[in-house]
Amino acid sequence: MMKPSINVITTKTLTMLSVLLIAVFAISCDDTKENSVWPGEFDTNPAPVLSSISPETEFLAGVGTLELTGQNFSSNPAENRVYFNNVKADVLEASPTRLLLRTPNLVSEEVRIRVSVVGADLYSNTMMYRLLPTIQVPAGLRDSDSPYAITTNAQGDIFLSNLASGVIEGIVVIANEEKTTFVPPRAWRYQNIKLGPDGRIYMVRGGTSLGNVYVAPAAGGPEGFFVRFGGGLGDLDFDQNNFMWTGGANEGTVNNKLYRVDLEGNVAEYIFDANIRAIRFYDGNLYVGGIQGTTKGVWRFPVDGNNDLGTPALVFELPGEYTTQNVRAITFDAVGNMFVGITGSDPVLEVSASGGWEVLYPGVMQGDAVAFGWLPGTTKMLVILETGEGETTLYEVEMLREGAPYYGSTN
Repeated sequence: MMKPSINVITTKTLTMLSVLLIAVFAISCDDTKENSVWPGEFDTNPAPVLSSISPETEFLAGVGTLELTGQNFSSNPAENRVYFNNVKADVLEASPTRLLLRTPNLVSEEVRIRVSVVGADLYSNTMMYRLLPTIQVPAGLRDSDSPYAITTNAQGDIFLSNLASGVIEGIVVIANEEKTTFVPPRAWRYQNIKLGPDGRIYMVRGGTSLGNVYVAPAAGGPEGFFVRFGGGLGDLDFDQNNFMWTGGANEGTVNNKLYRVDLEGNVAEYIFDANIRAIRFYDGNLYVGGIQGTTKGVWRFPVDGNNDLGTPALVFELPGEYTTQNVRAITFDAVGNMFVGITGSDPVLEVSASGGWEVLYPGVMQGDAVAFGWLPGTTKMLVILETGEGETTLYEVEMLREGAPYYGSTN
């Protein structure tokens, strides 16, 4: 009598187990789908594999272009998803073994890079990377600071013509991440400043009629007159022979000149009928930015063995899309690329030796680029941006290359 009872129980148990197994299998399948990279039908393509990243180890956030090599990528850029932590990067080019992409604007010492591809159910392996800040305010500046002119010394100290909360501070120096007064304030702000080869700081007051150059002691302290000109001055720079070059917005006047000044204040004059806003000496030539008639651009003057100016040549004219903007500053990197600071959005243009140009770091800098500098021995360019109503900010911009020397600053 017990045997049939045992058979009944066994049959019921098997039936229940079968139902449970089917349910577990169904749930397991659903869980697999939920955890897959591409939910839906099971994917069958092999998972992508990351082998290398170029440049290795680190690069700039938001502007850098990286090359990933590996296997099982898609030739369609849109079918590859590259994640920096949880931020997706823009894939520019793709092949089964190579991805070219723009880094996201994610600054981090520890970035996990992995790839997913349409048709593959799994992510790639993870590679660690570092993304560096492209632009940042130097340590030592406060939110209330509004610098307008800049120069540096060989030790990397930064000298600024500065306002703080709208009040003129004179010339300040940032050294060891601290800001101190170097030249006491006057009733005006200096238009541009440069460290001279004698260690003193030379300053142009600017304006349309005040062509005054002042000089401050190498150890700091009150400044005094160095030399006076008719008309206004816009900028100044030194050459390798210890001459200062300056000029201003004097087109159509008797003061339409460039001036060469030695350290004793002796002056030589050269006619150049233009409104001069920027001056930079580089590789035996004097570069002058501004406006001549309706032409806005940069002119190059060869300098001969007697330190006299030759015939100028227009080496860069602002393109048509910049006709409402003006040149405000000029600098160079160590291999001869010129950077032109202009008014308006995306205000730094990079000009190659052949004359080709492009915007430096589109979308990163906004405002008028009114002054440039470089931190000697580093790959950081210094840019002062004016954002309107007299508000300015100094930025360190990572360039991944050194700048050309400023004679005086690097002595």
